[in-house]
Amino acid sequence: MQATKEQISALESLQNLDRKRIRAQLDLTKLPQPAAIEEISQRKATVADKYNQIKELLDQAELKLQRYAEEDDDLAGRQREKQTDISQAGGDYRSIKSLTRDLEGIAKRRETLEFEMGKLDKRITEIKTVFTQAANALEALNSKEGTLRQAYEQQRSALEQTALAANQQRPQFTAALSPELFDAYEEALARCGGIGVSRLDGDRCGACRSTIEPNRFLQVEREAPISRCPHCRRLLIIDR
Repeated sequence: MQATKEQISALESLQNLDRKRIRAQLDLTKLPQPAAIEEISQRKATVADKYNQIKELLDQAELKLQRYAEEDDDLAGRQREKQTDISQAGGDYRSIKSLTRDLEGIAKRRETLEFEMGKLDKRITEIKTVFTQAANALEALNSKEGTLRQAYEQQRSALEQTALAANQQRPQFTAALSPELFDAYEEALARCGGIGVSRLDGDRCGACRSTIEPNRFLQVEREAPISRCPHCRRLLIIDR
């Protein structure tokens, strides 16, 4: 295949540019952060479920404690009223006896409430400990996810900029190639995984390293300065 020195130089420059572009695009797909972020998202969902369950238990326990405290306050008020009634009953034995029974019932209920509130208060303390642990775990996961996302965005942006810059520079080299040479290069680039050009290294292709048989080698030399590797079909530059 015929080509000038300038075209060969442009072809190799284009190859180097495309290698950078393709490498950047490949590296972008291999960034580890998306998989790590997905794993953290799944862990967050599990921890968030537990967090919400614990919060519901805590809310229920605190509401129950509040109701016990309100009932105890009400009973304390009734207790004071009964004591006032007793002090004002004078010698009314029946009233005093009835009021005393009421006081005993109130006192017993308040003792029960005190016991239940003590147990509930202890339970709330235990729940709060677990709740705090879940909240801290969720916060740590959020922080780790944020760090990963930031790192991913920085690396993604850098790789995309590299690929974009290479794409923008391609026309200055493709313009130097003949249509035949450009089409041959594009076809080899697509078929050979991003490396479409090689140089003849002795009797081997510099890319696939396959030895070119003598009869084929003569054909390759006749097609200089550019032939194709008989094995990988890359464009093969032959130094004269």
